Amino acid sequence: MGIVPVRASRTLPGEGYHTRPWAGGFVAVDRDGHATVLDGELGIVDELDVGPTNDLSRDGATWAWHADGALSVGDPRGEHASTPLPDIDHCAWSGDTLWVVHRSPAEFTVELRDRGNRMLRSTSFPDPLEGASALLEPHPSDHRMVLWFADGGVSDPVSWLFDDDLTRVELPTEYEAGPPVFGGDWFVYGNEEALVKVAWPHGEELRRLAWRAIEPDEDVDDSLDLDVLLLPDHHVLWHTSNGLTHVVDLGDMSWRSVAVDGHPAGPTSDFFPSLAGDSTPYTDFGSAVRGPHGLLATYGRRELVLTDPLDWIR
Repeated sequence: MGIVPVRASRTLPGEGYHTRPWAGGFVAVDRDGHATVLDGELGIVDELDVGPTNDLSRDGATWAWHADGALSVGDPRGEHASTPLPDIDHCAWSGDTLWVVHRSPAEFTVELRDRGNRMLRSTSFPDPLEGASALLEPHPSDHRMVLWFADGGVSDPVSWLFDDDLTRVELPTEYEAGPPVFGGDWFVYGNEEALVKVAWPHGEELRRLAWRAIEPDEDVDDSLDLDVLLLPDHHVLWHTSNGLTHVVDLGDMSWRSVAVDGHPAGPTSDFFPSLAGDSTPYTDFGSAVRGPHGLLATYGRRELVLTDPLDWIR
C-alpha cells in the first residue's frame, strides 16, 4: 500500500462540496451555492454566494455559473452578463470559449459562448438516450470537448467527441462506460468491469485491466467508480464506490493500491455505525480534480486535501 503525503488540507463549514480547478488554485462550491476560492496551498482567497447552482466554472479570468434559471458570465459581485437558460446540465471553459450543454424534454443543445456570454454558434440534436443527462469532459485541445450522456443505468452511456465547429463523432465504449478521458492520441475510460485504453482516431482497444484483477473476491461488496483521473507519466487514478484508490500504469496495466496519509481504509462499520460488524474496507474519499497547483481530493462532505500528483505514482 502506497501512502501519499499531504501538502495542505482545509475543512470547510458547508456540506456537499464539488470542486473545480482554476489558474490560481481551486474553487469549492457547497450545495447551497456558497463558493470558496482557494489559492494553490488551500488558503482562502475569497468567498461569495452564487446561489444554488448545478454547475460553476472558472478559468484564470472569468466566472461562469448557472443559478436561478440563468447562465451568467463575468464577476458574480460585479459586472456580468446573464441569459435565461433554465435547463443547463453543464458548462466548462476551454481556452477563451465557454461550452454549455442544456436540454429540453426531447433534445439537447450545445452552445459555444465568448467571455461576454454572447453565443458564437450552437447545434441541437435528439436526446440519444431518451432521458439522459449530459457531462462535458475536457480534451487536451482547446478546440475539442467530450460530451458524455447517461440515463442512470437504464441504457449504456453514449460519448461524443465535439470539435469547436460543432461536428461530432461517437467514441467507441462499452457497457456502462464512464466519461472517456483523453491523453493525446488515445483515451481511457472505466466501467464496472474494466479500465480500457483505446487508440484514437483508429478506435482500436490497446489495453484492458479487469476489475477482478484488482478485487478477485466476488463476495466483497464494492465496485469500480466510472470516473478516471489522469496522473503524470501515463498513469491514472481509479477509485471504487467504497473510496479505495488505485493507481494504474497505462503502459502495462500494472496497478497498486494507495491511500492519502491520514485517510487509511478501515472497516465500513467505523464510518457507518448502523452497519456494525461490516469489515469491508472503506474510506470516505469522494472525488479528486487536478489543477495547475496539484491534485485536490475531497473526503467526507467538507474536507479538502491537496497532494502532489507525482506522489501518487512514486
